Amino acid sequence: MVNSSPQWQLLPQIELPEWFVAAVQQQVSKLQGGTPPQSSQYVAQLLWQRGIRQPEPLAGFLDPNCYQPTSPFEFGQEMHWAVQRLQQAHQRGERIAIWGDFDADGVTATAVLWEGLGQFFSQPQQLTYYIPNRITESHGLSIAHLEILAQQNYRLIVTCDTGSTNLDEIAYAQEHGIDLIITDHHT
Repeated sequence: MVNSSPQWQLLPQIELPEWFVAAVQQQVSKLQGGTPPQSSQYVAQLLWQRGIRQPEPLAGFLDPNCYQPTSPFEFGQEMHWAVQRLQQAHQRGERIAIWGDFDADGVTATAVLWEGLGQFFSQPQQLTYYIPNRITESHGLSIAHLEILAQQNYRLIVTCDTGSTNLDEIAYAQEHGIDLIITDHHT
């Protein structure tokens, strides 16, 4: 008989460098107004397992007031191309669609793009968004809705949390004069 209930897989607890635990304790203590934390060991263990192993990024990770976001241009040449295409769309007065996903990160990313791009493109005349129906359409781009956007004269789609595996749909969009900027954390 196969056990179908989820099984937790915990990483083994390792012996951390004392300097790292002390650095975490210092940061946690600052956040608590100087009060020594009950146990920085657990926080330090979690941070270490998540790849934060130097004291410099601790403040930004633990305290949102110290967070310094990475420049979007650190993502490489593709970010320059995306910005250039968005500027081109703005100059030409093109219509843009944001294509999101129905899960928590997809809806959140759609809202962020709606607010951000809405500063440059009039809503809803130039800018719209689309989130597929979870039950009837599932994840990703669909040719059926790409066809609708093409008929409505949309020339640029910015995806969020989706699109990286939709090669047929991307080709279809390009054949119909629609450029895509794919933003997706999936590989």
